[in-house]
Amino acid sequence: MDISTYAESLIKSIASDPDMVKASMYHDEEKNEDVIEVMVKDEDLAMIIGKNGKNIKAIRILVNAYAYLNKLGKVKLNVESF
Repeated sequence: MDISTYAESLIKSIASDPDMVKASMYHDEEKNEDVIEVMVKDEDLAMIIGKNGKNIKAIRILVNAYAYLNKLGKVKLNVESF
């Protein structure tokens, strides 16, 4: 499982409509880091972020731990709504 699929599965487990969660990954040459962009429904965004950002912080910790264990380097996770 690649890291974008891992991040997508974590967010799908929280989202009310898992079929509407889409993740993509690209490399930012300027900052030399991989960026994972996850798109969720507007109604799910508050649930993904959580109170005071606790849910998204926990997801970012898990994604960065996955990257560290697989020697993938620096990874940034962005969650946006549509």
